[in-house]
Amino acid sequence: MNGINVKAIFVGLCGLALGLYIMVEILLARSSSLGQLYLYLAIAAFLFGAVSPRPAMYVMIICTGYIDLLKRLMVLGGFPTMTDVAYVLAIPPLLVAGSIISVFLGMVLGRDAITRDKIISLVVSLLVVGITVVGTIFGESDSAGLGKMSAIVNQGFYAFLFFTIPVLFPGDESKRKLLQFSFVAFIPAVFYMFWQRKFGYSDFEYRYLMSGLTIEVKNLWETMGQVRCFSTFNGAGTASTLLSLYVLYCFVPLRPGNARPTTFQRLGKWALAPLFFIASYFTIVRTGWACGLGGLAAYFMLATKFRARLGLLLAVGCFATLVLSAPWILKYNMVPKAETILQDIALSATNDPTVKRAVVLGTAMDRIHGWANLTQEPRLWQPFGFSAAGMSAKDTTNDQFHWGHDALIDSLIKFGYVPLILGGLFAMFLLNRLMRYMFSLPRNALAFKTTRLCLALTFGILVGAMGNGAQFRNFPQNLFFALWLAIPFSTYQEAMRAKREAARLAAAPADPSAGPDPEPPPARGRRPLREFERPTPAL
Repeated sequence: MNGINVKAIFVGLCGLALGLYIMVEILLARSSSLGQLYLYLAIAAFLFGAVSPRPAMYVMIICTGYIDLLKRLMVLGGFPTMTDVAYVLAIPPLLVAGSIISVFLGMVLGRDAITRDKIISLVVSLLVVGITVVGTIFGESDSAGLGKMSAIVNQGFYAFLFFTIPVLFPGDESKRKLLQFSFVAFIPAVFYMFWQRKFGYSDFEYRYLMSGLTIEVKNLWETMGQVRCFSTFNGAGTASTLLSLYVLYCFVPLRPGNARPTTFQRLGKWALAPLFFIASYFTIVRTGWACGLGGLAAYFMLATKFRARLGLLLAVGCFATLVLSAPWILKYNMVPKAETILQDIALSATNDPTVKRAVVLGTAMDRIHGWANLTQEPRLWQPFGFSAAGMSAKDTTNDQFHWGHDALIDSLIKFGYVPLILGGLFAMFLLNRLMRYMFSLPRNALAFKTTRLCLALTFGILVGAMGNGAQFRNFPQNLFFALWLAIPFSTYQEAMRAKREAARLAAAPADPSAGPDPEPPPARGRRPLREFERPTPAL
């Protein structure tokens, strides 16, 4: 049409009209204009995940550390509500949801073939999500509506990463880049932690904490003379857990192409470790510190097969000993006595409010009570959870009684010991297969390094969950737990697929229609031999 691109003009006019509509909606918002903007960002996140699933995963990594900053800024644009908060919190899961749909449609309708590995990945994801959804719906919960939906998303939805990661990030190098990006993305949050420690909360952060939209307002009265920092994360617990775990990453050499790092590169990465550690210390959350120590210990034990088996036995033995000794610890008031001794030492050694807060062991007593219930409360051990037995977790003898805070007790209440034992046996089977594969690799192989790192980080989250079950429920720990398991799962699938393909090619019979093998070409500079002619001997 005389050089006029009608399609481009039509798309441009539609985009302009949509942009004007969104701008008017935001400016006329009755609650928070930023909250209205976040609604459209959530819709855009879903579309972006569906159109560009791989870049969407990188955006999701950024959201894990900085999505709460968007929530805090809402107070600058009006009077936010819980609905506005829900718009912000919907962005990460909608990014994942879009990528799930993209991968699934590519497998069913696109060029990607439906393979055995993809079906296994999808079945595993659906199984985990289905179990957690059933446990959340029929389990004890004080929330309804958006709260119930949030609980369902947080307690299983990210298991779909087992389905998307193998497709979006094939090969060891692409997985290395994703891990590297997650580490680099948290460096600005580390420096903001130091800023928050030096200057305290900003004005908009105070306003957000006092808005009634977050439980982190407790940071204002739990300070004991020092602000509990949480940087750009959604809470001090999240900041402590992730920053403590990423101290380990500072010591793992993952270079492009599995190249050997130079001395300068190695020292530069090591120099970040104290910054991550100190930033975690500023949160005053001991569960996160335990996650970091657990990850470091697991990485050391996963160096060899013998150490890995020994480490598993020690971990199970230590936790079993702690559970069995919990009633004895309560009987003799061991925790209050230890707290008194630690406070005397802290007061005589330093006047730092952070140290004083760190030696307050009130929450440790709650954990000990929960572990003691495992041996003293037979009601906990229902075959299929409290709901199936017609019980309620709220039916207790007094208001001060709590069943526990750890993931084990949460699982017993929601699912019961039968699904828990079956799930544990299945997890042990998968872990055994994965570790057999990992230790069959050369120690300097990139696949070995990434698998070892991800398993160590996963174990760190698991250590924290044994003291605080929120490590499995809260974003972004739940996302990283699924991601750090999905990466080794994908690596194992790729190796087994390559092994099956090699075996198939080796076992394939020769094709008779191909004819005899062609003769090698004659030597250069010599004419081909005629029939019945002998070659001339070399002089």
